Amino acid sequence: MEEGNKDNLELQEYEKKHINFLRENAAECCLFLKKDDSFPLLSPGKVLLIGSGARETVKGGTGSGDVESRFFITCEKGLEESGFEIVSKDWLDNFPKFKVSKKESFINYIKENAENVKSSAAFYSMGFCQPEAEYDLPLNYEADLAIYILSRNSGEGHDRQLIKGDIYLTDSEIRDILFLNEKYNKFLLVLNVPGVVDLLPVINVKNILLLSLLGVVTGNILADIIIGKANPSGKLTTTWASTKDYRYIEEFGNFNNTRYLEGLYVGYRYFDSFNIKPFFNFGFGLSYTNFEIKKRKLSNSNDEIIIEAEVTNIGKYPGKEVVQAYVSPSQNNKDKPYQNLVAFKKTPLLKPNESCKVVLNFKMEDIPRYDEEAAQYILDKGNYIIRVGNSSNKTELYGYIYLNENIILCQLKNIGGKADFISLSHKINYNDSLSEVEKIELTKDNFKYTKIDYNYKKKINEKIKDLSNEELGKLCIGNYAEEGKQNFQHVFGEAAETCSSIKGIDKYLVLCDGPAGIRIAQKYGVDEKGQYRLSEDSILSRMKDFIPKEYFSMLGLPECNKDRKGKVFYQNTTAIPIGTALGQSFNEQLLEQIGANVIGEEMDLFNIHL
Repeated sequence: MEEGNKDNLELQEYEKKHINFLRENAAECCLFLKKDDSFPLLSPGKVLLIGSGARETVKGGTGSGDVESRFFITCEKGLEESGFEIVSKDWLDNFPKFKVSKKESFINYIKENAENVKSSAAFYSMGFCQPEAEYDLPLNYEADLAIYILSRNSGEGHDRQLIKGDIYLTDSEIRDILFLNEKYNKFLLVLNVPGVVDLLPVINVKNILLLSLLGVVTGNILADIIIGKANPSGKLTTTWASTKDYRYIEEFGNFNNTRYLEGLYVGYRYFDSFNIKPFFNFGFGLSYTNFEIKKRKLSNSNDEIIIEAEVTNIGKYPGKEVVQAYVSPSQNNKDKPYQNLVAFKKTPLLKPNESCKVVLNFKMEDIPRYDEEAAQYILDKGNYIIRVGNSSNKTELYGYIYLNENIILCQLKNIGGKADFISLSHKINYNDSLSEVEKIELTKDNFKYTKIDYNYKKKINEKIKDLSNEELGKLCIGNYAEEGKQNFQHVFGEAAETCSSIKGIDKYLVLCDGPAGIRIAQKYGVDEKGQYRLSEDSILSRMKDFIPKEYFSMLGLPECNKDRKGKVFYQNTTAIPIGTALGQSFNEQLLEQIGANVIGEEMDLFNIHL
């Protein structure tokens, strides 16, 4: 916690360290969906920059997905800081008015829908993003290159919508993207999005970069990639297809209940199993270089399968590759997907012509099917085919595991009741020729059998054994305040705090949410009345249009506190890439470093426990 000074402009050492770390590594979360040889550029130049995310770049999701970092770098600012001259400033100035003009109708839409599902408009609005509006602005500029930043946002509270301006592109977006792609030799469509959009109308664009939402350094990473200072090395964690090719489930978006009828066939398992070709497969991603993966060895230690491969950079730029291993399980007339990702490994940075050895391993005991009737995890008799490559549809046969009998790995009990629906079912036949690949034969002696004991012994903590019902209630409430007293928070703006006002229990825990960084109040004040918020909370600020103004003070909105004259404090935390972006890195070591060296250090700094 830092006491306020001159606008709190000076970056603290921990902020510099964390921002620099993300600047050096966040490009691993990005990937090209399509590319030619137009990029990277040799040097910055004049750029025609337009699109919903050019100036209004999205750094994090809605709800808990947003973090109150003191600033973040937009795409516009990132390009300018790297030396680009933006020739389309007037376009960026005029664009917001089109969305503002649709705001009132969006608010009415939310209120009407909330009433239909018998919810408050404020609660119903959570996670609901206003769709992008149609616009009409001239594009009479001259530049060395053109960049279109397409932005979307989403988060907890609502599924996204199959409408223009959300899953679908608007007519205006399609028109301008196709125009710029045709007019400029160097054109880049940048997707500043947390999830899939339907790219069918613009699928022939030459260069498409999935930038994602990268937190504080979003605009910096875009500029670094364009000038070749960074080479994106991410891979897709979702399957990108036209909406007509996804299995549509009518209950998606139901405010009160959703039955997940797809069963086992989620994501790539559906596309692979039903032989539907998407635009871009799970695990796919292009960078500025290319790699060759060669088989070295397949072995085992009991049920642990060890895959060795050699990866060589056969392109012109330094880069990293992700080696992925998939297993097609023995079918035996049972319901199973075509293949499952079982292991992956990212290479270190390889220079052109440089090679490295990669070792992947997985355990057969981790890939059984669950037999609902018998309440058992089972590996069925037959062949388990191993495929290795750099995306789910670009693999080669590596070998197979043969089991000569069904192997029961674990005996459980069905104690949770039965679902009121039947999941999607599908049968698959393989046509692979296995005569030329290596075989590993396993028997039940290679596995360990377990049986789950459901006779749990309940143990009551001695410290709470003699508490009254009122005291137990306070424990459940958490950060409890007696009537008329200040509800003190050890960390202002945190998600929750355990009770610290019960005799004999002097320890407390500060809990904080934020999948993309630590979500606490960036700026607050303290006076004789207590603590008060001075920075916007992203959840409440999105709900303001649906909350009567008389409740603003009770909710502690910052506009109600502008006349208070207490001491001002700052809690500057770092917005990291969102979860889908972190997943796209396919780099477990990097994620551990972000967790320990960014999030963990800031938790220690602000005394946050969980």
